Amino acid sequence: MFAEPLKAHTHGEGKLTVVFERGHLLVALETPAANVMGFEHAPQDESEREIYANALATLKAPEKLFELTRSCRLSRTDVKIPEVGHEHSDDEGVHEDGEDHEGHEGHEGHEGHEGHEGQHMDFDATYDWQCADQRQIKMAVKLFDVFPGFKKITAEWIAFNRQSSATLDASHSTLLLAP
Repeated sequence: MFAEPLKAHTHGEGKLTVVFERGHLLVALETPAANVMGFEHAPQDESEREIYANALATLKAPEKLFELTRSCRLSRTDVKIPEVGHEHSDDEGVHEDGEDHEGHEGHEGHEGHEGHEGQHMDFDATYDWQCADQRQIKMAVKLFDVFPGFKKITAEWIAFNRQSSATLDASHSTLLLAP
């Protein structure tokens, strides 16, 4: 995958990395599982297994997540199935991987994790479209409507030999890539 992992695992936030080059529009989405499922632990019962299956099916259907310029046709989708993450070492302020997280900065939104403290699951999905019209690409990000757990998405893109970024939310969720 061409995107770096989320720097901070923050519920309600996600990251989009977009590259448009030679008619290819590549989009990578990184998000905590809580944004798409409402929880981050392995599904515990039938209800949670259904939520997980629905989230995975939706992530594999990018037409539900993005509305693109009509000339773009999906050519590939890849969704990485999440695994339960590492455990916190709360008494020492250090994770098992040795990364220091004094005060647990970047781990907001852990309310309701009783019995599942420290478990992190992330979804990573990549989408590849071929776009016939290469003059500009308009991309409406519908993640806020589909998954209400999203509050903010950091979008970074490279297109037409330029790079830029924006913070998207439910009221500002469209990217226009143009020369």
